[in-house]
Amino acid sequence: MSAALVFNARSPLRDAPAVRDGPFHRFPAACAVIVTALCQRLHEQDVNPAATEMDTMQPPASPCLLLVDDDPMVRALLTVGMEDQGFTVVEAASGEAAMALLDGGLSPSVVVTDIDLGGGCSGVELADRLLHSHPGLRVILISGRGRQQGDAAQRPFLVKPFPLATLSRLAHGAPL
Repeated sequence: MSAALVFNARSPLRDAPAVRDGPFHRFPAACAVIVTALCQRLHEQDVNPAATEMDTMQPPASPCLLLVDDDPMVRALLTVGMEDQGFTVVEAASGEAAMALLDGGLSPSVVVTDIDLGGGCSGVELADRLLHSHPGLRVILISGRGRQQGDAAQRPFLVKPFPLATLSRLAHGAPL
């Protein structure tokens, strides 16, 4: 399967709500790249399923990135993209879920969090909690709306959509 098949105008997928209203509609070129990478990975798993089993038995590679976003499509896109950049990505759908992972022993080198996480704490509130509970942990804020007043101007911030290479550089500790 190729990205061209997924985005074909005659495809029934084009009317699916996730495609019509989600990042597939807003960022078709970026999504096409991610879908192509996903299809390639699925093909590789079909060709050599033993390699996939071995991958899951290995300890997580370093560096580890904790990705916090309430939108599952954004999480999926960023996870694949950042894994391709060499990160091990652990996903959380809320600030509370992220804190539970961290309190449970997860030790990421960086946290990437959307500012608007739906209900519960915001990404800024999560970053503030982490400042006290995990001092020294790097936090990168992302948002599709731009920086809002009170978003902690001293923290790294990216406006969606952004190049994965930029997020990768920030996650590795480079300045903007």
